[in-house]
Amino acid sequence: MFRTLIKTISLIGLFVLPISAQATLTTAQVKHTQKVERRLDQKEARLKKYFLSQRQKVNEKYEKRLHRLQKKQHRISKQRLERKKQHLLGWYQRELKQIDFQERNVFQKINQRRENISPSAS
Repeated sequence: MFRTLIKTISLIGLFVLPISAQATLTTAQVKHTQKVERRLDQKEARLKKYFLSQRQKVNEKYEKRLHRLQKKQHRISKQRLERKKQHLLGWYQRELKQIDFQERNVFQKINQRRENISPSAS
């Protein structure tokens, strides 16, 4: 009887330890997930600022070039002026499209990382 009682206690002890260890591991996983998500949030904020500044730079270049063309308008023909304006507008649209493409891809990668992290925490 005494031996079975000791075996029972030791078995209970064996089952209790892994459960508590597992709970600690889960807490560590949760902390790690929170840390990674916080880093991703910070990275996302930095990237938003970066892409906003890129757009502003392109807008400034466009405005500067357009102003330069308008100063020349009395010296060149109307057809040539229109062609130059169309060319400038095409450049401007390509630049914005490129920035949008880069931004979309970067944020897709960030969202994929978030999705990869979330199931492991569950």
